[in-house]
Amino acid sequence: RTAVGSALALRTESFRRFLHESESRHVEWAWEHGVLREYSGWAVALGEADAWSNALARANVPPPARLAAAPIIVHHRATSMHSSHTKPSSSGGSSGGFSGGSVGGGGGGGSRGSW
Repeated sequence: RTAVGSALALRTESFRRFLHESESRHVEWAWEHGVLREYSGWAVALGEADAWSNALARANVPPPARLAAAPIIVHHRATSMHSSHTKPSSSGGSSGGFSGGSVGGGGGGGSRGSW
């Protein structure tokens, strides 16, 4: 570890905690200072989108300002699409392509394998 790296990790964790504990007044401050979009992006990146979104919902900012929180909107849409997606069931094990086996199979004596 370096001093610079440790300081950056501490600063990032401190900001994550700030986002997690944020109240509507913090969102309002971010809007007034032109950093609402940036803070929203960091909230998504640091896993605090839900907490920041809750603070945004309680904040007294005009509707167009809420659009500045677009990273939060994208995060929630992606999360809902992911949770509504179901994976197809497995159809068993088949390998595609040509006849004649799989990659690296057969013929490669010695201790290093067939590659």
